Amino acid sequence: MVYAVTAALAALAAFSHPGMIFAAGLLASIALWHMMSAWDIGVLDPQALEVANREVPMAVGHASAAVGFDGWRARPVWNVLVFSADDPPTERGLVRVDAVKGTVVGTYVEKIQESRVKSQERESQESSVKSQERTDHPDS
Repeated sequence: MVYAVTAALAALAAFSHPGMIFAAGLLASIALWHMMSAWDIGVLDPQALEVANREVPMAVGHASAAVGFDGWRARPVWNVLVFSADDPPTERGLVRVDAVKGTVVGTYVEKIQESRVKSQERESQESSVKSQERTDHPDS
């Protein structure tokens, strides 16, 4: 709206300064672009998380949603990252949910490699042993 009002003011000022016609046209085209690329978000993040939970073939533990934009008109899309409910997770997935209609745009699910899971477990055990050693032998 700001661009449209400014374009109208520039068009009025064009009577006294002919160069303002170019500025008015530029601002009017920017205003038109903003109006055409505006989308009402009909699906919020809790709803996107629910849609993603129903879409993946696993029990979901942790999940996170972030909005992104697709295409020239910047259509909003929720990117929902999900992990299986196992401890530690054995599967992860990405579900893209249209933020305007709530439909699923795409889904990707993969197994987490066992070597990564084992190395994370080992690192976790090592850090807990180190923290235990620090509490047993405090520095003077």
